[in-house]
Amino acid sequence: MNLLTIKTMSDGQKIRSFLNYPSYNDALCAFFNELAYATASEDIVGVMVEIIDDEGHVSKCDRYNKPVVHIPEEVTESEGTE
Repeated sequence: MNLLTIKTMSDGQKIRSFLNYPSYNDALCAFFNELAYATASEDIVGVMVEIIDDEGHVSKCDRYNKPVVHIPEEVTESEGTE
């Protein structure tokens, strides 16, 4: 089984890999490892992973994109008392 991974970095760069694993279970472990790593990494803002057989059939596919967090600006004391 094969694992296709496309990571989107915080600077917009795309990192691609296509690796072969001896069994579906080995590919599945790598699949979830890639998702977990992307979730924990501050440098990765998105990832797409697919398990693909040698004939091109996709067995499993998932995507993860970090949510955009908006931090409100602080209200100064002078603004808050008007």
